[in-house]
Amino acid sequence: MRPTRPASSRPYSCPRRSRRRGRSPEPPSRPSLAQVTPQVESGSRVATRPAISRSHGALRAHDRQRPHGIRHRRVKLATRRRRIALPGGGGVSAVVALPSGSRPGRSPAIILAHGAGGDMTNPFVSTIHTGLAREGYIAVKFNFPYAEARRRAPDPRPVLERCYRAVLDAVAQDRTLAPSWIAIGGKSLGGRIASYLAAGGAPVHALLLLGYPLHPAGKPEQLRADHLPAVPVPTLFIQGTRDALCDMDRLRPLLGRLPHASLHTIDGGDHSFRLPRRAERPDSEVWSAIVAVAARWLRSVRG
Repeated sequence: MRPTRPASSRPYSCPRRSRRRGRSPEPPSRPSLAQVTPQVESGSRVATRPAISRSHGALRAHDRQRPHGIRHRRVKLATRRRRIALPGGGGVSAVVALPSGSRPGRSPAIILAHGAGGDMTNPFVSTIHTGLAREGYIAVKFNFPYAEARRRAPDPRPVLERCYRAVLDAVAQDRTLAPSWIAIGGKSLGGRIASYLAAGGAPVHALLLLGYPLHPAGKPEQLRADHLPAVPVPTLFIQGTRDALCDMDRLRPLLGRLPHASLHTIDGGDHSFRLPRRAERPDSEVWSAIVAVAARWLRSVRG
């Protein structure tokens, strides 16, 4: 015979686990690229804007439009490797990235040259090249002769200019491309050579300068800018505020002498657009932001 349970006792039941489990405190979120420094000086007043960039001229309203963690359009690309013949013999390698849907005579193009310390496979150059192709541009990158030959020392300026002009002519005359509009530019040395072509009357519509080497490191008085006021097309400078080759106090007064110049700065960026470690921002994120700024500016000047 089973013993009787006291009337006051309740049948045993397993304690239910609370549906609301205790959560460990979330780590503080990292500031976005637009939050590293909250204020930007604009004229005589201080305006609150995303501090990954400071803009002058046509780009003033653009910083608010796209946050960090940028995802570019999912556009399929076709790439072609080409050999560009140079005047006097020889040639250099080039890569053409074609977005899906591009048609001869209807698509804009941009040509990008690398800096002095690398070649067209440089990760930054490759990111900008591919990123702008995904934005709908026929994107072309190429090697200068010294990089093609795997030499460290850059060629003399006339050699670099002839090479860039040969690439420009090859792209413009290619019937399978037939771009409707052409911008040129590049990183550091590549942008500088592009600026000489634009100032000399090359048939281009815009100039994109990524980390323009305004002067040698540590010698801000030796400006490489005499030709810039002669550039007749819209020009965008994208510069890091810690760039040892571009003193911002020297560059800003120069912008007033250029007829169609804009400036977009990367706060804390060096000549390679790398931020200080404390910013905790990977290079790829900064470079994606640069692609977004460049693409937006290119669209604005195309009309």
